[in-house]
Amino acid sequence: MHYGKLFDRVIYIPGAKKRFARRYCRIWVPDNFDPNEKIGVLYMSDGQNAVDHNLTAYGEWDMEDHFHVLEEKGYPRFIIVGIDCPHNGLARARELTPYPSTRGRWKRMNPVYGDQFSDYIVNEIVPMVSELFNVDYDRVGFCGSSMGGLFSFHICAKYPEIFRFCLTFSPCFECFKDPDLYEHLDNYHLENALNNRWVFYMGGADPLERTLTRGCEKVIEKMYSLGYNDDNLLYIKDESKIHHETAWSEVAEPALEYVLR
Repeated sequence: MHYGKLFDRVIYIPGAKKRFARRYCRIWVPDNFDPNEKIGVLYMSDGQNAVDHNLTAYGEWDMEDHFHVLEEKGYPRFIIVGIDCPHNGLARARELTPYPSTRGRWKRMNPVYGDQFSDYIVNEIVPMVSELFNVDYDRVGFCGSSMGGLFSFHICAKYPEIFRFCLTFSPCFECFKDPDLYEHLDNYHLENALNNRWVFYMGGADPLERTLTRGCEKVIEKMYSLGYNDDNLLYIKDESKIHHETAWSEVAEPALEYVLR
């Protein structure tokens, strides 16, 4: 970690199996941070991947460096609040999937508890952060990738009054059959979140990215039909990139520039 400081707090995730329930909530703050400073908050799934390569077995997003660059460009400062994922792929998928999966191989993830997890974040983690920091509530967002991208979309769509922007990278909307996906989208009432900003990203250099692109573009098409446009929705597609943290790190900075402009 090249910039800022990282703190952690032990939390217990409701819905998780006992051996996966104990987790860390990791909070990164920039250098020269003043507790009275009004500051934005970026919440992230897979918090162990955000800023410290010593914590992750998957790859680091280098978010501290991205925020440092943005700060030098004159953008407002942020803290990062990341929640570690379970150290088990299936358990992670169940935690980050909000509704029962209905398509193909993804059905093995059931039962899922992502909706309960989103409520826990809003009812427990968000108030804790508000007590500790002078939060700029107009600059609060959520970011995630893959299953975390699906989750970031869900929590931002369910709670648009809290999360004013959403970064969803390589989201796994394909775990739902089309009728189920459209039913979920209708239930969110996304037409009520037109004042928020949304960034979608897809790669395309491996089979998984190509498979997930279909569901992501269906969601974007639906949002355009509800009145979204270039002012509140950005779709970044790079078919040279694979499904990996290095790709998501590369797109994080331009995505943040878009939502903060």
